[in-house]
Amino acid sequence: STAKEKMKEIQNDELMTIEQLEKELGLSRNLQAKLRMEKHRGIPNFLPHYKVCKKIFYKRGEIAQWFGKFKVA
Repeated sequence: STAKEKMKEIQNDELMTIEQLEKELGLSRNLQAKLRMEKHRGIPNFLPHYKVCKKIFYKRGEIAQWFGKFKVA
């Protein structure tokens, strides 16, 4: 997809900051960093994120999908 399409997609879904994710799901900053880095280690369940000018953002819908992967029962 083009950069324009990506920006529309991002704008259509509410963005979250590191602080918001920590407050809403209880994932500490350190744990978030570790889960993001799993992408570079080839682990498929890394925490989906966007990096803009050194600032990390999460899309609420993508976090909900990611969180659903860990359902136990």
